[in-house]
Amino acid sequence: ERGLASDGTEPVAEAMLCSLRTIVPLVQGEFVEAAELADTAVRLCEPSNLSVWLSNAYSLRGSTRVWLGQIDDGLADLERGATLYETAGAKASLSFLLYRWAEGLLLAGSADAARVARRAVELAACAGERANEASALHVLGQVVARDAPHGDAADAHYRRALVLGTEIGLRPL
Repeated sequence: ERGLASDGTEPVAEAMLCSLRTIVPLVQGEFVEAAELADTAVRLCEPSNLSVWLSNAYSLRGSTRVWLGQIDDGLADLERGATLYETAGAKASLSFLLYRWAEGLLLAGSADAARVARRAVELAACAGERANEASALHVLGQVVARDAPHGDAADAHYRRALVLGTEIGLRPL
């Protein structure tokens, strides 16, 4: 909990802060720390009915769980996060939740990874979410490389991801 509750922070702000604080250790590969923060974020969001923040907390927790080898629980959280977000009518950055879910499916070896990654690419492109599009293209490239290792399609996805990532300063992918 990192002392957040004792500093007088409002519950909504506390839940948001905890969710956001999960991202850095997750990206840095500090999965145990990220998992603790994500668990806290879920616990803070669930009773407050904060659908958008809860969906993000589930997604972040799902990513940490998959990376920690808790595949089934992680995939359930990733799917729950994306589904809750979409059901709540949220549109902005749905591609973020979807590409995270696709990444989890890829790590689990699931055939559904391609479908989810393609949807993430499509939504990100339509919404002008270039960072999410680049990340989703990178995941899609990994999926295609896994499924058809001798094809040119994976290379095309990687190249598109690299071009987008270079344009917006998202390096390395």
